[in-house]
Amino acid sequence: MAALGAEYGFPESSGSTSADSSGNGNTATIVSGTFTTSGHTGNGLQTSSAAGATSTPFQASTPFWTLMAWVKFTSFGSGYSSVIEMPEASNRAFFLEASGSGALDTFFRTTASSSGEVDYGTTLSTGTWYHLAVAFSSGSGGHGTLTLFVNGASVGTADLPTPGAFTSADTFYMGGSTDQPGSMIVDDARFYPSALVAADVTTAMNTPATTPSTPGAAALSGTGTLAASGHAGSGTAALSGSGTLTAHGPVVTPPFATTVTGNRLLDQYGAPFLIRGDSPWCLPQNVSTTDAMTYMDQAQTAGFNLIIVQALGTSGAGVASSVSATFDGVAPFTNYADWSTGYNESYWTRLDAIITGAASRGITVMLFPAFGGKSGSGALYDLAAQASSHWTAFGTFLGTRYKTAPNLIWGAGGDWPSTNWASSVASVNAMIAAIKAAGDTHLWTTENYQDQWSSSNTSIVGGVDLEYGYTYQAAYKLARTAKAATSKPYFLGESEYEGENNENGPATTDQTLRRQAAWSYAQGAIGDISGTHYWDLHTGWSGSLATTAMGELGKIRNAVAALTGWQNLAPSTTLITSGAGTDTATGTMTGSGVDPLESSYAVASVTADKSLALLYNPDSSVNTSVVLDATKVGASPSLTRIDPTSGTSTSLTWTTTLTNPGANAAGDHDWLYVITAAPAVTGSASLSGTGTLAASGKPSTAGSAALSGTGGLTATAAPSVPAAATLTGAGTLSATGKPAGVAAAALAGVGTLTASSSSAATTAALGGTGTLAATATPGLTGAAVLNGTGLLHATAAGTVVAIAALTGSGVLTAVASDTKPVIPAVRTLTGHAPIHTLTGYAEVHTLKGDPMGAEVKQGEKRSITFTANADLTGCTVQLWCRQVGGTATTVLDSTITDPVNGVVTCKLDGTLDAGTYTVMLEATTTDGDDDKFPSDGFEFLTVGASL
Repeated sequence: MAALGAEYGFPESSGSTSADSSGNGNTATIVSGTFTTSGHTGNGLQTSSAAGATSTPFQASTPFWTLMAWVKFTSFGSGYSSVIEMPEASNRAFFLEASGSGALDTFFRTTASSSGEVDYGTTLSTGTWYHLAVAFSSGSGGHGTLTLFVNGASVGTADLPTPGAFTSADTFYMGGSTDQPGSMIVDDARFYPSALVAADVTTAMNTPATTPSTPGAAALSGTGTLAASGHAGSGTAALSGSGTLTAHGPVVTPPFATTVTGNRLLDQYGAPFLIRGDSPWCLPQNVSTTDAMTYMDQAQTAGFNLIIVQALGTSGAGVASSVSATFDGVAPFTNYADWSTGYNESYWTRLDAIITGAASRGITVMLFPAFGGKSGSGALYDLAAQASSHWTAFGTFLGTRYKTAPNLIWGAGGDWPSTNWASSVASVNAMIAAIKAAGDTHLWTTENYQDQWSSSNTSIVGGVDLEYGYTYQAAYKLARTAKAATSKPYFLGESEYEGENNENGPATTDQTLRRQAAWSYAQGAIGDISGTHYWDLHTGWSGSLATTAMGELGKIRNAVAALTGWQNLAPSTTLITSGAGTDTATGTMTGSGVDPLESSYAVASVTADKSLALLYNPDSSVNTSVVLDATKVGASPSLTRIDPTSGTSTSLTWTTTLTNPGANAAGDHDWLYVITAAPAVTGSASLSGTGTLAASGKPSTAGSAALSGTGGLTATAAPSVPAAATLTGAGTLSATGKPAGVAAAALAGVGTLTASSSSAATTAALGGTGTLAATATPGLTGAAVLNGTGLLHATAAGTVVAIAALTGSGVLTAVASDTKPVIPAVRTLTGHAPIHTLTGYAEVHTLKGDPMGAEVKQGEKRSITFTANADLTGCTVQLWCRQVGGTATTVLDSTITDPVNGVVTCKLDGTLDAGTYTVMLEATTTDGDDDKFPSDGFEFLTVGASL
């Protein structure tokens, strides 16, 4: 679906405004209508012989748009009643209205002398819900088409001149206007700044309006849970106190290829993006917008996440010249002498619709502004005579128009021999520079003709972000060469198309296409853009993405995408030691190349940590015994065989010799193999951004892992290996250590932290808000520290010290078990906190209020208040301490007065050295019998250094 300009579900129960749930901030003003619970879906806006609501502005970047709403008339007046209306302004007006007899029509005035009207032949009834929509789409000769939809079906059209785009001066009424009031209930009124086709109108009709969210800022003060999500826009969610606050927004957008980090292509969420592309190069030129949406529906169903198209294309069916009109006569320029000053809006609106339609279907568009064909055809050649300044203006036009598209990658070049770069590169660079100068930050790639990748041509100013591979030969050769020459992400951009033999080699078959893709993946490619002979969308294109070959390519891509760490694969020439076949250099192709069917060379790729390997054997009947070097993969390897024709996986017993398994489901002998193993050497790993980072170590190997951002971090160490894990940001952190090892885990931010160990020290620290748990078994020390707001638990058994510290507000609990621990359980609170209770042996008192304030410093005098659990009236009370590990005792205060209401005030006299002490409050009755005091009270204080 196209992006919304405004959306009103009228969910409010009262007030003088209604929120725009599209996130664009077009708040509607309620004129005289009232909110009702009897809307089409939930609430709605009810009017009675008066104007309903207004909204301004409905602004669009193009003159093409769609308006729609659900409406139920409660009665028809004596005149017309407007469902949606833009009153006369600047010689323009729009009405979607019903007469006093229930006759429906839509009227649009575009100029002082031009207007069009569409009448619905069926009379509307009161008490019935109708979905009404009007779209104004591009036509030909400077005209557009006004289309009326009732309940998702087109019921008529009108042709009229194309006006300018809506502006802030255009006010729209919903549910009646001041001059055409009505009695009706309106719900889910929407504005789209593009012309929707019938399928999209139906989808919108069946998709209820989103309840307005509170996106943007979120604040939590106190204890509780706060979650906020939303779309672009502003908003605030705040929780003060205890409880749960949640703010919801619309469903997030699907992933698009947006950024590059190292050799990885990432989506907008920071996850690796594996390309599954198709090549409908002439989609904007050779089919209608409706057919283009049908094509993209088929592409989405087939699992494609990227298409490659041209803004100004090469020669194709129905196109007489590369930069002439489309199949139905819509030209891109009105002034070919200087086309940079004469853009035909009707042409470019079609391209707009393709980009937005692709975005709504989760498809990234790789857009070539001007394509160059290898035989001197194509816009790149036809426009070569244009001055460099014209290319600059063209780039500014493109960058300004498409810089906010969420699903765009730019491409330059085409079937373009390198000999042509010298004469055209200055113009291309001028265009690229102007696109970027307009604020466009999308990725760039170039197509550089056969057996080249993008960086083969170094004349593009600023370089490229993605390496586009172009080869009709055995595809592993180019992938291997490009991966060795560049650190940027490499993908197979063009190779042999289905139904089209591109070179003088064997005819293209399904296996040809499989080999091209599988070879590339098995050499570390980030994807494959396939194609069919319908690249120009000539007659018969529908269904071309549902062939057996296209289905097999999807199975191969999905098998690779399911592998953890696929984005880290790199070509390996050492994993296969023998039996791979011949790395052929010549064949029957033009230029002595090697057609994919002329090579059966088996290849492999391995991740740097040896945890994953991907192998492709194009013909197991030839390569009957492929031998592997087990040292090139990690420990405890597992082996899986995948049929690239069916996607079926078979787990195999580990072996270093891959023998011929026979034919696959298609009767051929090509097979994929996957090896997964424990990382041989962890070393160090670092992830910046959003994702998951895992590090593991074998004996005598240090394993460290660091994650900065949002995600999950795990570090695991085998015997005699320290495991350190650090997470900065929001997420989950866990660290585990085996005997004789140290497990340390630290989380700074919001999340959950867990540390456990056996016969080793366990340390866990959480800085921020969340939950921290540390567990220690007999014979070791367990320490846990929480800074911030949350829950902290520490548990110790036997002769073990369990220390727990909380800084900030929250709950702190320490538990010690044994008949009588040699050293009792301890608890230290630094800062202000609510009343808390020490549980376990010697539960005698409750520390109240704010007795500690900050850490007790050496030489500092301070009062401590205890509440005894017995009546101490008449008792002699003193405070004394013994340093942990020592035997000598020190009396801290022997002048304690009789408690008042059970409250005892003690003083620290500042004579203690730095250290950790057992502090006892001792009470003795005047007759020396202290039986009334059931047990001794203990409290640990730290003097000087922190715990």
